[in-house]
Amino acid sequence: MPHVLALEKAGTTFSNYTVTDSLCCPSRSSIFSGKYPHDTGVFTNGGADGGFNVFHSRGEESATFATALQKVGYRGVSDGLCKDVRSDAGVLSSADGSA
Repeated sequence: MPHVLALEKAGTTFSNYTVTDSLCCPSRSSIFSGKYPHDTGVFTNGGADGGFNVFHSRGEESATFATALQKVGYRGVSDGLCKDVRSDAGVLSSADGSA
């Protein structure tokens, strides 16, 4: 978490925020789908009950805010660290290939 500590040292803090889950994958699944983890089925960052594989296998990626915007003509990109994605789909599991 050195990057987070550097943000804090530079004066950036978040003292009042709400998340659906403290873990990355369940929270991102909620952001993309608008559903709570108990509805997406993504409870952890990997394994049988978490990560992209669960999100994908349940068909959740077919109905996100991004796909809704795409259907009405918007084009965009979501950039950031994605862990536990399928390397066979030509996507690295993290930006630096470490995960």
